[in-house]
Amino acid sequence: MSEQKKGFSKLCLAGFIFSILPIVMLVLCAFVKFFPRRLSMEYTEVVLPASFIVLPLIGLALSIAGVITVRKNGGSGKAFGVAGIVLPSVGIVIAIFIAAFVLLASSSTSGRVKQNEMYSMGTLKEASNTEYDVSQYKLPMGYDLDPSDIDVSESEFKTYANSKLQTISSESDKSIRGTYQDYDFLIIKCDRLDDWLKINCPAGFEYHDGYAFIYHEETWELGGTRQDPLAVYKDPSDKYIIITNCSDHKVISEFFA
Repeated sequence: MSEQKKGFSKLCLAGFIFSILPIVMLVLCAFVKFFPRRLSMEYTEVVLPASFIVLPLIGLALSIAGVITVRKNGGSGKAFGVAGIVLPSVGIVIAIFIAAFVLLASSSTSGRVKQNEMYSMGTLKEASNTEYDVSQYKLPMGYDLDPSDIDVSESEFKTYANSKLQTISSESDKSIRGTYQDYDFLIIKCDRLDDWLKINCPAGFEYHDGYAFIYHEETWELGGTRQDPLAVYKDPSDKYIIITNCSDHKVISEFFA
């Protein structure tokens, strides 16, 4: 019985392992770029932050229990337990400083993100009513983003927007934003698209399966930001580019009808 009491403390070892797991997960970030974009976003925006909160707390609790057990019953492994207490404690202090810095910077970050015309448009959900064919409206790879033969007048632009949108929330010389069937739609003049992209999305469009998507920043926890995708369509007249959070193909078909 005495030999069992003086054995190696598994609690101390487990506490130490849980305490260093966030470091291991942080190292894995170097390989995130090889993951699919959505999986990469979920790892960096959800899994990693959660691990930095949950795992050290588990490690701290196990390490404290292990050290108390070793002091009471004897045995080895106390050094692992002490390390398992020190590492999360130091991490908590660092996290407090980081949180204070983030909170101070959040106001400026939020202001910058809100200046983007896609702000609060959210993100695309899983496509629905896919029996409706909207491929003719999707912006294809290789589309001329700076056409020289198209010139859209201000009156023509407003007439088009009024005929498509049920409500209008904002407008400029390049774009008009509003809603259609409870979805957000942003209409951009094709002859001003290049200028619009330079201001709102310098990285430009990304293409999946040959069609364009655009990623925009949305505010996130503690003043951070995350990248959310939106769909990109073109009017059959080739005069307007439409960006929307609508993934319902029936609604898209009715919008362009």
